Amino acid sequence: ARPTLECFDLGHVYASHILLKEGLLDEPYHYGLVLNVPGSVRYEVDVLEMFVRKLPKGAHWTLMGIGGKANLDAIYGALALGGNI
Repeated sequence: ARPTLECFDLGHVYASHILLKEGLLDEPYHYGLVLNVPGSVRYEVDVLEMFVRKLPKGAHWTLMGIGGKANLDAIYGALALGGNI
């Protein structure tokens, strides 16, 4: 089983790069991008695009935590950018 690196803000993505550089995780990497919940950044399509650009090449990712009015937009955004929901 592979761990899911849950990231509530962009700093968590950058911190994960340290784990990868140290060789503590094997590919393929899997990220859970948690947006729009208390303690995370708000969902906006440009925020999601920035998260995805900062992931390592070939990483798998799932968008998580979205609720409310942003839910449908987030689903479309994740699918358009190659993510999972």
